[in-house]
Amino acid sequence: LLVLERKRNTSKVIGLHLELLGVTSTASSITYCDNGVVFVGSRSGDSHLVRMLAQKDPETNSNFKIIEQFTSLAPIVDLCVVDLENQGQGEVVTCSGQMQDGTLRVVRNGTSISEISSAEAEGIKDLFPLRKRTSDPKACQLLVSYTTVSGIYELGEDEMTEESISGIDEESRTIYAGNMLGDFIIQVTELRAALISCHGNGIVYEWVPSSAAVISVATANLTQVLLAVSGASGGLLVYLEVDTVNKRLVEKNRIQLENEVSCLDITPLDPTRDSASYAAVGFWTELTVRLLSLPDLNTKHCEPMAGDTLALSVQLCLLSGVSHLIVALGDGYLFYARICVSMNQEISLQQSRKISIGSQPASLSLFCSKGQQHVFVASDRPSIIHATTNGSKLLCSNLNFGEVKRACSFDTVAYPECIAIATQDSLTITRVEDVQKIDIQTIPLGEQPRRIVHVSSAKVFAVLSSRAEENVLDDDRDTLNDAEYFERSFLHIFDDSSFEHIDVFPLAPNELACSLETVKFENDPETYIIIGTGIVLPDEDEPSRGRILVLKIVENLTKNRNSTSILDTSSVPESGSFSGALILVSEKEVKGATYAVRSFQGKLIAGINHRLALFAWKSLDNNVSQSLIEECYIAGFMIALYVEVRGDFILVGDLQRSVSLVAYKSSAEGPILEEIARDYDTNWMTTVHMIDDDVFLG
Repeated sequence: LLVLERKRNTSKVIGLHLELLGVTSTASSITYCDNGVVFVGSRSGDSHLVRMLAQKDPETNSNFKIIEQFTSLAPIVDLCVVDLENQGQGEVVTCSGQMQDGTLRVVRNGTSISEISSAEAEGIKDLFPLRKRTSDPKACQLLVSYTTVSGIYELGEDEMTEESISGIDEESRTIYAGNMLGDFIIQVTELRAALISCHGNGIVYEWVPSSAAVISVATANLTQVLLAVSGASGGLLVYLEVDTVNKRLVEKNRIQLENEVSCLDITPLDPTRDSASYAAVGFWTELTVRLLSLPDLNTKHCEPMAGDTLALSVQLCLLSGVSHLIVALGDGYLFYARICVSMNQEISLQQSRKISIGSQPASLSLFCSKGQQHVFVASDRPSIIHATTNGSKLLCSNLNFGEVKRACSFDTVAYPECIAIATQDSLTITRVEDVQKIDIQTIPLGEQPRRIVHVSSAKVFAVLSSRAEENVLDDDRDTLNDAEYFERSFLHIFDDSSFEHIDVFPLAPNELACSLETVKFENDPETYIIIGTGIVLPDEDEPSRGRILVLKIVENLTKNRNSTSILDTSSVPESGSFSGALILVSEKEVKGATYAVRSFQGKLIAGINHRLALFAWKSLDNNVSQSLIEECYIAGFMIALYVEVRGDFILVGDLQRSVSLVAYKSSAEGPILEEIARDYDTNWMTTVHMIDDDVFLG
């Protein structure tokens, strides 16, 4: 804020000074709206709507409060498209913003949820919605199961109050609870399955296991109950049905199992029926999930779970009219498949997939949003499973929420289509907004991002960035001796799932990083990161020197990360020495800036000022170490800024001379690069791309 000081009762200005109000993105436009509200528009980052404060906020040390933030991806300097789980659902990672407003933005299909009510609650193990009458279309109460006790809560207009239901055992942990036909509530604890009247008459019937056994897992629907009983002789599966006339649970069948049950589900797949025809059963020591027919409990299909992890949660669901089986595994992976029933009632699973949705075990639950059924995945990275319109494909949308321990549908009159979510220390009632929408995750860099590539073998993103640093004279390096600041470039690597910063590799002062690529060289299984650079000197219009750096990631090496900022490189070794997980394997000095690098048939093609050069990865004089050896080149460009490859063809985008097509050929003298086509118009290229062998974009 620019403050003019003037003498009291006069118009004479006696002073002029600046007051720091706070920090936002670099402002391109500032507009005062009204009532102390100011809009700060930015071309280099997110724009903000702020409210001015008379006193500084002690938490932010600012004289304003951000009311709303307007996300902007612009300017996008570079991007890459990845499908990390190979499920046909890609995400875009962009290098966005300028200088200190620089960020990485992850653009993916996502889902946003809004908070309705929240209360502190620790140790929640499970959640179950309850209706006052089975025929009521909406729930009104929530049974919360803790480690050793249970509680019932009712959500009103303004608050959540604790209630009680006659017959509910609140002194035990509830394994399952829900409504059943005949205005009953079923509550299953370790010692009993109780049928409770909704009219306040308490328990009307109890099913109790033998004295030496306990109920370990349970599930139910409106008419059926399935219990897994643990005992000394393995697992016992008991199937019950509700008798609404005699007000009791009738045991219809039981089978002895070799292994104990880890998870159960009997959700009906036919929307016109209250009962299920099949049950899904997972086991602790048997790495399979079985589909059993009801009521005979015969195995109709046994599906092995790939890997060495167990099924901890299972869900049968009908999404967009198609039946699916979804299984949450103990290592954070999710297995799903389409259930197909033949004319002779044989079951098979088709179009099965396995994807990662987190690093911790997940739990599954059904809920409805805008008339469509979806599956909520409660985990350290909560998400929602939904189907395409025709049900042919399942998609996973990430949630803008932290770690979720348990979740259940909580569709009430006051708050329709809500979800109850249990976290480590709270119980929150939320509502899902649009399930299929664009979700943007921001990873602040505080630097200017320039290039990004995905290193699939190491499961990381490699990012080139630059920032201005204060000039320190160094006789051994090229420095801008007449400038106060110089630009320095860095290579960062981030985990491709959590975007945790792993390591940073600094380049030499005044060495500008121009290009980035990953390459697998011929006869070398390693994946290398290639950086093309140029040395920027004040007396040169274009760099006359540069380097091509070859680095690799050593995953089992770590370094001290006591720095509070991921971009604090004060303790980072100089370029060319060991730098944590990033190691400089080789470097090649070139005559000019390396504006573009591409992997080409096990070799490296590079655009260096006016030349296009081909490099091979070889060792000289029987030396064990390998380095880049120039095999051939072609000149005649103004500046070869962009390079794309396809087969034996190389498309070059020039600063002024439009596009050229170069072919790679072998001859008796060795490999050669030959120009076979050119656009003779004068065009300033900003990018090039090859559609196929005959169609090119520039």
